Amino acid sequence: MKWIIVLSALTVLARAKDLYSTENDDLDIDGLVKDVGSLKAFLGCFNDIGTCNAEAADFKKDMAEAVAQACEKCTEAQKHIFKVFLEAIKEKDPEGYKIFQQKYDPQNKYIAALQTAIAMGRTHSESQRTGDGLKRYSTGTHGKIADREDGRGVAGETILSRLLGLPGQGWRERETDGKGWRRPMPKNGHSN
Repeated sequence: MKWIIVLSALTVLARAKDLYSTENDDLDIDGLVKDVGSLKAFLGCFNDIGTCNAEAADFKKDMAEAVAQACEKCTEAQKHIFKVFLEAIKEKDPEGYKIFQQKYDPQNKYIAALQTAIAMGRTHSESQRTGDGLKRYSTGTHGKIADREDGRGVAGETILSRLLGLPGQGWRERETDGKGWRRPMPKNGHSN
């Protein structure tokens, strides 16, 4: 029985190496798409029309491969981000969507498979009020959960690392400025 658990854990770890960086999985995509200016800034970056901030550049570096491979290496959070982003640009900037599609799928071979793959993605940053007064945050299927009364992210570790007795793989949910842009965490690790 122990061998099955160890093999399962190793499989999960090996699979995790095949995924894209999870550094920006906590992007407030819902806030970003509500702000048309921010949405168009991301789209401009992806379409080589505008400048890229750090987050947009991080997503852009894997964009061509993610489209061509139907988001095969995407985390559930990234699938959700991609799904919400594509739906928003189709609705709010159809011309920008056409440019995006022409840039990343000029022969129209990949978009349908991509949309099918990301349609199954789960919401990555759902939060709900619980009976104990804490706001619970989940970052998808990654096993990372943080609780805090003021709603700000806290340091945590993955459930897998805890089960395997590995040192914590610190992560942070960062608060946003209300427009979908994450505020950087100070070096001391505490929000102001």
